[in-house]
Amino acid sequence: MKQNNDIGQHLKTLRKLKNYSQEEVAEHLHIIRQTYSHYETGRIEPPLKVLQALAGLYDVPLEALLGQEQKDMQQMNTFLTDSELEFIRYYRMLTEQDREDLLLFASIKGRRRVN
Repeated sequence: MKQNNDIGQHLKTLRKLKNYSQEEVAEHLHIIRQTYSHYETGRIEPPLKVLQALAGLYDVPLEALLGQEQKDMQQMNTFLTDSELEFIRYYRMLTEQDREDLLLFASIKGRRRVN
């Protein structure tokens, strides 16, 4: 049940970051809202096909939904601050173009601080 709850928390976080309602996500998956709600609460484990569709909808790797990202973050935790870890979590949710834009912005801001 713990793993389902972890997946559910990831789904809820991603949905809110994308500003989707549960109803909108359910429609995308061709399921009823209550079923999707059960995925987020951990009452029902989403099938692999649904997880793949959600990874596509949220533009994240499937591993991020399965909690692998959280394990990676815990391993890095000894080297990074909480705000750096949070930044990485959000960065991983961005589209490739948004990642490029963010890196360009960071490089410009970083150069200003050095000078």
